[in-house]
Parts: sequence; C-alpha cells; structure tokens
Amino acid sequence: MLKILLEFHNTDYDALALCLSKLHHKSLELELTPFLPYKLGWSGGRGEWSVVRPLIEQHCPNAVICID
Repeated sequence: MLKILLEFHNTDYDALALCLSKLHHKSLELELTPFLPYKLGWSGGRGEWSVVRPLIEQHCPNAVICID
C-alpha cells in the first residue's frame, strides 16, 4: 500500500526528511523549538500525512505540530 501511495505524490519524502534533519540539528544548536503546521506537505504537495508525520517524529523529534 505504501508503495502505491509513494507513486502518486508530488512531495519528495527524501528531501523532506533531509530538511527535517537539518532543522532538528539547527534548532538544537540555537536552542529553539521548531513549530510545523499540521498536515505539512499534504495539500499542495499531495503528500500523505501518514508518511509525513512519522518523518517529522523520526528526523525532528523536538518539533511541535501546530493544529491551529
């Protein structure tokens, strides 16, 4: 199922994971907390939140996901 989801998206999950990792390291360096919008990469990027959220949790665990 995941393979099918990955074939029909515009979101580059590898690039997103790299950016999240860089954001995590920079936020630790600056002692800041990153805030990310709920369903990041979902609408315009046509990504799957079920894929994006675990990437955030893995690569930027200190991020706060904003609902409102």
